[in-house]
Amino acid sequence: MYVKSLIHVSVQRTQVQFVHSRKSIMFAEKIKNTALSTQKIKSLKEINGIQEIMDLYFYQGPIDIKENLRKSNFSFHIMTSTKPSPLSPKWNISSVPAALDLAMSNVTATPMHSSPSLEEQEPFVSLVVRITLSVLILVLNVAGNILVCLTVRRSRKLRSVRNFYYGLFLMSLAIADIAVGFFCIPFILVYYETGKYPFGFFGSTAVCKLIPALALLCQGASIFGLTSLTLQRFMGIVYPLKSRLTLRQVKFLLSLIWLCAFLSALPQIVVMDVNRDALAEDNKFSCDEFWGNPPQGTILKEGYTLYLFIAEYFLPLVIIGIAYGKMAIVLYRRDEGLEGRKSNNARKTKANHKKFIRLLVVLIASFAICYLPNHVLFFWLDYGTGQQYPYFSILMKYSHFFIWLNSCLNPYLYGALDDCFRQSYKRMLRRCARIEGKARKTHARLTRTLTNIYSVRTPSADPESMDIETDN
Repeated sequence: MYVKSLIHVSVQRTQVQFVHSRKSIMFAEKIKNTALSTQKIKSLKEINGIQEIMDLYFYQGPIDIKENLRKSNFSFHIMTSTKPSPLSPKWNISSVPAALDLAMSNVTATPMHSSPSLEEQEPFVSLVVRITLSVLILVLNVAGNILVCLTVRRSRKLRSVRNFYYGLFLMSLAIADIAVGFFCIPFILVYYETGKYPFGFFGSTAVCKLIPALALLCQGASIFGLTSLTLQRFMGIVYPLKSRLTLRQVKFLLSLIWLCAFLSALPQIVVMDVNRDALAEDNKFSCDEFWGNPPQGTILKEGYTLYLFIAEYFLPLVIIGIAYGKMAIVLYRRDEGLEGRKSNNARKTKANHKKFIRLLVVLIASFAICYLPNHVLFFWLDYGTGQQYPYFSILMKYSHFFIWLNSCLNPYLYGALDDCFRQSYKRMLRRCARIEGKARKTHARLTRTLTNIYSVRTPSADPESMDIETDN
């Protein structure tokens, strides 16, 4: 969901209605639909004239429309804005020529692709800090999640019959986080700071469709995976006599998780596309959503935003909360019933349950906190007036920063809260240190050998050992 906001950063760059196609379509459709609903428009000729004017508005700009309207012999009433943006929610009754006169005055007062007064530029210090931290997160993300994959691959404990599902689910989360680090962070940073993707118009089309879909795919895989881990632990605590998952069942469940995440992200591949902004001086591209003409397009867009919030945030957190509540009650009652009669195995099992639950609680809390700002901003944008807020594009960039932070935190939370990961991290880091030490010793030994060989083969530069001819 979060990368589909790329469009809104582009739209925020200007308040001129015909620079971005979505605003042009919405405004033109508003004029046409209102005009056709008035009693003054009755003949087919007038309706065709309206359509021609709307086409001119969209493709040629307001100067041509204004000239055509002066030549037209009909008038009708529309709802148009008295604000700089013709899509402002405050409307007054006016005629088409008056509305376009107002639009023209706003156009001439606002240079194309200049920074509009309604949008605040991000402070330089904030920009530097955000980009620096994003690059740091990228490095920590890739390094940490590769370490997680190696740990799951090498650890005997995580490959045991009791814990293999745990290791596979965490590896799935790590793969999703690595994809965010390798693909989403670099491309989105480039787009935010330059206004275009780095592969030209045709390459940008593929990137524009794939990067938002990939981001949503990873988001869905993360939250669905955490929910599955919670439910698996719930079954182990509440119904301990139930049979454990087999390897085939775990693989099927992981495939189902990624399939559901893919289906949730699929609309992004369909609706995202690149717009060449013909009025831009630097010929920038904008990655935009096209849901269709309003009101159907607006309903689809708002419905998709609501679906993502419910399916990939609210509902999983509700299920997880109910599962944790039930697990806490069962463990508390079991604790009371076994008070004074606990064996060492019972104490150890309970301690393991508590450690695992604590790790899951921290992981899910991190996910909920880091993704909440993005969902709030999208509701504000699609159901409110977020786009009119001067700092909205800056807030959206920081909401992406928090999502990237979540993908970076997971490996280090494993190391802080899980003994198996912590010990495995230490072993691999010590092994890397030993390999580096051996490499340094080998390099030093090779350097000394080459130096000795060079000194033996090179004649001495001592003047006393040379035959020097002198004039006597």
